[in-house]
Amino acid sequence: MHDAIPMSHADERGHEPLGARQRSLVDRAHGRISVGTPAPRPGDGYIARVTARDPDGVDFAALFAALPGAICVLDRELRYVAANPAYLALLGATWDHLAGRTMLEVFPDDPGAPNTASAVMLRASLSRVVETGQPDELAFIPYRVSRTPGGPAEVRYWSATHTPLRGPDGHARFVIAQTHDVTELHERGDASPPGLAHGVLDRASRVQAAHRLVSAELAELRRLFEQAPGFVCFLRGPEHRFELANASYLALIGKDRAIIGKPVLDALPEVHGQGFLEILDRVFGTGEAFVGRGVRIELARGPGQAREARVLDFVYQPILGPDGRAVGIFVQGHDLTEQRLAETARARLAEEHRVLVEMLPQQVWTANIEGLLTSINAQGTRYFGAPREAIIGAGWKDVVHPDDLPVALEAWARSLATGVPYEMEFRLRAGDGSYRWHLARATALRGDAGAIAQWLGTNTDIDEARRTHDELRARADYEAQLIGIVSHDLRNPLSTISISASLLESAALDAGGQRIVGHIANATARAGQLITDLLDFAQARSGSFPISPGPTNLAVLVRRAVDDAKLLGGERSATYTHTGPEVGSWDEGRIMQLIGNLVGNAFQHAPAGAAIAVRTGIAGDRTTLEVFNEGPPIADHDQTRLFEPFARGRSARTQRGRSVGLGLFIANKIVAAHRGTLTVRSVAGEGTTFTVTLPTRVAL
Repeated sequence: MHDAIPMSHADERGHEPLGARQRSLVDRAHGRISVGTPAPRPGDGYIARVTARDPDGVDFAALFAALPGAICVLDRELRYVAANPAYLALLGATWDHLAGRTMLEVFPDDPGAPNTASAVMLRASLSRVVETGQPDELAFIPYRVSRTPGGPAEVRYWSATHTPLRGPDGHARFVIAQTHDVTELHERGDASPPGLAHGVLDRASRVQAAHRLVSAELAELRRLFEQAPGFVCFLRGPEHRFELANASYLALIGKDRAIIGKPVLDALPEVHGQGFLEILDRVFGTGEAFVGRGVRIELARGPGQAREARVLDFVYQPILGPDGRAVGIFVQGHDLTEQRLAETARARLAEEHRVLVEMLPQQVWTANIEGLLTSINAQGTRYFGAPREAIIGAGWKDVVHPDDLPVALEAWARSLATGVPYEMEFRLRAGDGSYRWHLARATALRGDAGAIAQWLGTNTDIDEARRTHDELRARADYEAQLIGIVSHDLRNPLSTISISASLLESAALDAGGQRIVGHIANATARAGQLITDLLDFAQARSGSFPISPGPTNLAVLVRRAVDDAKLLGGERSATYTHTGPEVGSWDEGRIMQLIGNLVGNAFQHAPAGAAIAVRTGIAGDRTTLEVFNEGPPIADHDQTRLFEPFARGRSARTQRGRSVGLGLFIANKIVAAHRGTLTVRSVAGEGTTFTVTLPTRVAL
């Protein structure tokens, strides 16, 4: 239960400091006094909430009121929460004058008096107590204050002791300020004994100045200690109790651990058996430092958590006292765990890269920015039949064929100067003296600043591929020449037959004769188309399929092709529809050939009476052509090779003679030359549709 107890003013003896017995009682009262927001009461104007009595029968309320020293209690914001009568008498104030105000409001700055410097000193002392939880003293401080509320201000001289009242968490919850007015001592000056007052005051001033200097130095040392680049702590005594630890040290062991004031074994029980306590004992006993390099330690980030392996560099430096014996150990170090993990990962990647490079079937090499080889893999040394030392540097030039070396050097110099990738085909001499063609490629590897650091290159053996390519090219050239010669030689007799058939058609022949002449004309036309297809095939195989785009009426070409197909279609017929504009820009002859091949293919595969439909449309820059027939579906394995030369579906049929299977191949080449696409969809029950998509206007 808490009682509200009024307190009377003390007499002049309240200026004396607390005695040992009184201090003991006050220390015991630290846990008994419950300070709250005091409420004013008429007369005394002061109430302190305290526990009436402790188990020993001590009345702490009466004790606080009877203390002869002037004492007040401040909270962490430095607001008054209690003051004994001696303190009120010293200030000549009532509790109403102090309640709810801070000490710095009661003792404010005053540029016209010594208050400005004094306020700085007062604030610094109280802040140190709140922040550190350690007592602090002001030996001598002048302040101009009013002795009575509203009365005139006068300069008074004070000496004060500020003591923290800690809470359960160990931090200062309140500050107990014991104040002494030493004005009379200051004013007596040279009173007997001579110079005593000034001597005492001068010494107090010097002590206070030294204290401020030491406090500032300690604050700076703490700041440097906290900002140290590695983890730092100080262990005091033979039990190695933690006295200081910076943020990096706490991050290493787990920030939630409360270690200050504890021995190492209590604060970090997991280090038991890892050898560190033994080293600390040896350093403390011998006074000799210990340096650990890459030492492995297992630490838990908190109670109950699993241990984690860390790697540390650290120093145990003994701190010696005046007698030369160690009083503590300064610990400083760096956590190398992440660095070691990164180094291990880099080493593993480097080894994997080395193994991969050695296993590649290609010659893999690196070169510096001057173009000199710095390494080559085992495949290279096996091919050249020489040690690495013979190839790296400028030795690679000796294995390039003399006829290829000038061009290779020119290309290599250009890449070194510009940074563009290097690509070159040349012949390299094998260990048996033979030469084989290789494709050399290299790319520049750049550093963080973007400058070229080195080159990474490969040499790929293309000798077989090049020989095969040359053979195929020679064969294609021969075939093209053969087809050209044969086609040219066949056109002359076909022209003679065609002219003769035309003359016979105008002659007076009976019906049988006219029928024979018609067969001759049709056969001649088909032979001419075959020759045209063969020539187109030869051009396509050689990589040349030129077109000459110009204004072309698509609808007119399709109607003509459909009409021509109907003449030979027998029982089959076709429908044609068109949407949109009719004119685009294509090679008219090639488009007519394309349409004729697709429509003719539909008539060729559609059974008697089956529907054949041709649909075209132009919409903006997109033109489509669809040719549909109800014939049997094209087998899947035939669809995959439908546009290859000489490929013919199993259902292909013709009324007069067999196709050589170049129609769709040539149709696909025509579409590709116009930068379009040709696709087919063939499904049982739906029929077969060839779809051509072209740009509406094709430029040269």
